[in-house]
Amino acid sequence: MAGTDLFSWRPAHTPPLIQAISLLICLVSMLSAAFQSIFNEFAIPYGPQALLSLSSWGIHNGFIWQFISFLFVQDTYGGLSFSFFLTLFLNVYFFWVIAPLVLEIIDRGPFLRLCTACGVLSGLCALLFMDLMGQDLLLAGIAPVTLALLLVWSMAYPDTEVFLFSLVPVKAKWLSVITIGIFLLSAISRWDLPGFVLYFSSPLIAYFYATCAWHWTSPFAWTASIDKKLADLGTLIRQYALKILPFKTNNHDKVIDIGTGKSQLDDDAFVDKMLGKIFKEGEHSLSWSERVRLQEISKKKNQNKRN
Repeated sequence: MAGTDLFSWRPAHTPPLIQAISLLICLVSMLSAAFQSIFNEFAIPYGPQALLSLSSWGIHNGFIWQFISFLFVQDTYGGLSFSFFLTLFLNVYFFWVIAPLVLEIIDRGPFLRLCTACGVLSGLCALLFMDLMGQDLLLAGIAPVTLALLLVWSMAYPDTEVFLFSLVPVKAKWLSVITIGIFLLSAISRWDLPGFVLYFSSPLIAYFYATCAWHWTSPFAWTASIDKKLADLGTLIRQYALKILPFKTNNHDKVIDIGTGKSQLDDDAFVDKMLGKIFKEGEHSLSWSERVRLQEISKKKNQNKRN
């Protein structure tokens, strides 16, 4: 990928999925804040903010949807205030800019699974921390998922130069470190320890997810041994899953021909087919499964050369 002005005023292309998620965050957040002010005016407990945000009280009362809904609501203490709109704009803006970069690399399915895993599991980590510390705060916002997506993008293109404000060149891997660090320092400065756990655990979960499921590596060389162990762990999990699942999943030695949908292709034939597809339609035309298999074939051939 060539150098990208990540903080240009808008991404070059916004997929419909990202448009829908961004719009949903805005609508849910504004409606929740507007109705919350009515609940506050009449001293009615448990308004939409309490019902949709993630809290120890809510989960212990069976509001399981909070593990997902907290990502689509913006916390507010004064209704539809200027600070509310500013925070909402910044959160949605950064998600809107970063999410298409990741969706460009992976398909819709893996993207949604990644976002769900990072959102739910980081929320669970923050919730367990709150229970451990005897706290009960309201956690809300898409920021944990945005941080996870930023880290995943930096894993895919660690040395891509991003021009901050079209002036300062920063490599993607350092941009992710700086951004995550700012969120963590902000949480610490407000002594928001559950928020700190939330912002720390989500990128960490994204790293584990990408290394175990996709055999990606972190942007930094010093994690190479950890990357390999996690990739091996992912392989073991996949092999065990193939034994216990009631159906047969993709066989990496043979795949369905993308042209006919019937004939089987070995590795060499598959690579030839993919190269032809790239030549005719461009690299963006490859599906996620096709990209993954090309990576696995490349790794297999490199290992054979070393041996």
